[in-house]
Amino acid sequence: MILFYDVTERVLTVGSQIISDSKRYVVQEVGELYILAVNRQDSGLYTCQVDYEGKTWKKYYNLEVFTQPVLQLLPEQSVLVYKIGESVILRCAAESWPNPVIFWYRDNISEPIGQGLSLKLIIDKWSDGAYRCEASNQVGNAVGVFKIKVKYKPELKIEQEATVNYCSIEMKLYCHVESYPPAELWWSHNGFADNILNQTNPSILHIKYLESTKLTTVTCHARNEMGYSETTHVITGTPSVPVLTTQMSGPDTYTLTGRTVTIHKLPMFKLQARTINKYYDVRDMDWSNTTTIAGIQLRDNCFYFSYDFLVQDPIEVLVTAFNKYGASPPSPLITLYADTRLPKQLSSGCVSFFYNNIYTNLSIYLVFHIYIISHLLSFNKFII
Repeated sequence: MILFYDVTERVLTVGSQIISDSKRYVVQEVGELYILAVNRQDSGLYTCQVDYEGKTWKKYYNLEVFTQPVLQLLPEQSVLVYKIGESVILRCAAESWPNPVIFWYRDNISEPIGQGLSLKLIIDKWSDGAYRCEASNQVGNAVGVFKIKVKYKPELKIEQEATVNYCSIEMKLYCHVESYPPAELWWSHNGFADNILNQTNPSILHIKYLESTKLTTVTCHARNEMGYSETTHVITGTPSVPVLTTQMSGPDTYTLTGRTVTIHKLPMFKLQARTINKYYDVRDMDWSNTTTIAGIQLRDNCFYFSYDFLVQDPIEVLVTAFNKYGASPPSPLITLYADTRLPKQLSSGCVSFFYNNIYTNLSIYLVFHIYIISHLLSFNKFII
């Protein structure tokens, strides 16, 4: 007779008969025991006993069941909300055999930030994000994720964007806010209430037809359950890119006029010029000729200058406008030609090619005629 015992010495089978109430034990042939849907609780020492003619033999089988990690996360909430300065312990308990190795990671960073069952954090603003624990053994691995949101009062920053419309300026002020929970946002200002355009987005203050006489500071305010913040911005503006026009005002004389727009009075214009060699199309390396001119108010926020150039060789002119808040981007290059009879689309390189060819052909012609005359003189001398 053959019997099987489990770790508690409870008889499981006698011959081909199942003694245990569990349906997971199966005997297909005498002397063979099958365990279905094996689990960690099935681990242990099993005994096969053979009784024959008054003698007993026993054989022992040690069953060890390996299992994949199963995690239990503490705290269990899907999103954890904390205040700055709080101390937090994230716990990642894993049930498996063999015991797993546990590493901790932050967001999508591949380098681990900790190892073991728990991770301790001191919360600051930058603690916001996802933290994951990964438990692994020979069977497989399991991943648990903690999502942390950090509560903090609003942090504000204002940026301005100006749009030029001929001699007027529209200004948009953007109030960028960082906070959790989301903050309520509003503006305060003085001096141009009639020029405020209605906006559906409270983070944008849109000012139309801004005038220098109505300049002021604006303040962006924000509040959430963690506190109140504000930031003040002085509206400033560097001049716009100068727009240039030219007109012949005399023999080889050009009048250059430029216009810029700024919300502050008294912009200055910086004129830079360099010479172009009209024969070889070679430009000076530096802008050696520099002149600074005070702007004249045309109207509203529009300022201009006028300057006369006496042009002998072609010159290139570049203009920038500036005030105490900064300089504008440079104007497009403008070229002034001395000889107005030459079409402006004809480059000075073409002019150089034209003059060089005239000189070369004339030289060849003169050398040829001198050669003929010298031979004629020699021939006449021989006849005489």
